[in-house]
Amino acid sequence: MRKCKFCEGKAEFKCNCSEVLLCSKHTRSHSSKTLHNLLPITNTLDPDKKQELESKIESRLASITKLQQEISSISTKWIEDIQKFNSNLQEKLEKIKHKHTNLLDSNIYSDEDFEYIEQIFKTKFYARQVKSSKVTTSIIDYYKQELIKELPEDATTGDFFEAEKLQVEEIDDFVIDGNNNVIWAVAFTSDNEFIIFGCEDKSIQMWGVQSRTQLGVLKGHIGEVTSLALTSNDEVLISGSGIGDCTIRLWKLHEQEQISILRGHTDIIWGICITQDNEKAISSSQDKTIRIWNLHDFSQEGLLQGHTSHVLCIALTHDDKLLVSGSYDKTVRIWNLQEKWQDSVLQGHNSAVFSVAISNDNKFIATGALDKLIRVWSFENKNILFVLQAHSATVQSLTFVLDDKFLISGSEDKTIKVWNLEKRKTEVNLNGHTNEVTSLAVSKNYCFVVSGSYDSSVRVWNIHKRLFPEIKNG
Repeated sequence: MRKCKFCEGKAEFKCNCSEVLLCSKHTRSHSSKTLHNLLPITNTLDPDKKQELESKIESRLASITKLQQEISSISTKWIEDIQKFNSNLQEKLEKIKHKHTNLLDSNIYSDEDFEYIEQIFKTKFYARQVKSSKVTTSIIDYYKQELIKELPEDATTGDFFEAEKLQVEEIDDFVIDGNNNVIWAVAFTSDNEFIIFGCEDKSIQMWGVQSRTQLGVLKGHIGEVTSLALTSNDEVLISGSGIGDCTIRLWKLHEQEQISILRGHTDIIWGICITQDNEKAISSSQDKTIRIWNLHDFSQEGLLQGHTSHVLCIALTHDDKLLVSGSYDKTVRIWNLQEKWQDSVLQGHNSAVFSVAISNDNKFIATGALDKLIRVWSFENKNILFVLQAHSATVQSLTFVLDDKFLISGSEDKTIKVWNLEKRKTEVNLNGHTNEVTSLAVSKNYCFVVSGSYDSSVRVWNIHKRLFPEIKNG
């Protein structure tokens, strides 16, 4: 704070001729002849600082919007669950009412009815007086939790979410045996409770994180399950399959029931994305196409063509407006989903592009390729910002984490690496798979990475312990 020349008060005026700073109280202390030269002090930013401010504010607004969408999605799910519980209870009570009204409307009774009539004569009937119940403490705490905080520029997300990390720190790495099945795709539910993976044997398995037990198996595909995606409320799982099937199937996750089958692709389906509003799904295939599906009537409502070879990976911007795809044709393409046309082509890889990820603020694209390299691009300028080199084989999976300060990669070289993007170097190496890493997924709180592999295993890694070793329980 700029101070007055004559006191510790805040300077509000500046003399144009003498550069003296004055508070409102001491303006009279200055010569009366120069009063007309006193001007209010104003604050301005130079163009570079103004541009930096705009960038930071845009990033904050994007983060807040995403947070609003996530809270709304969770709240909607709770409301839907309560409505479902209410509906089931009302249905149960209606059946009891119906049983009694049938007795009133009849003069001839079955043996079962007659037994119940005798029971009515012998018993008293009590209907519980239902009292109003308060919202549970856990739900109240959810809405009261601190969601936004300003930290020093060099702070990490771990400094803010330390308490959340402590809740799961005691869970160590563990391995799920895939029973001699190649694991092609993995997914994590947003509540961090379930791991889902697609297998070579055409099945989809669901496991509990805490119990480390299998909770269900989804069967229906007649080809290997090569891709998975979950709706934002975790209610619907969408799976894509390989040769012999090439269909997309929708499942009610918790009921473990198949909802629908989407047909259109003619070869292996390598990628699936779902929009935040759960209205559309996008799929990419070895048949060189990208297809857009309506999740209300299960129809195909768009076909994106332009790649000249297999479309191996896709990723959506967090506002669902643009799609980025990578292909065996060595290109990365950006598509306008609203207009359903190709926006631009990024060229820089000299081999097939196997993986793609978009930062949460939609500023960066990361791509991994057969050439063992990871390229990080500016989304706005469409140019390569830098290249990461450490893997010794194809980079098959990528995901941004922790405010986009870290990038996680999985490779055919059997390793998983956590990259510090500010330092542009590997921060953590995850070793354990004995064959190529095919897929990655990250828990919503960024504490865990789950990986699928050609070695027939799914591994769960506690990355927060590795990134924040200084955080201890107690």
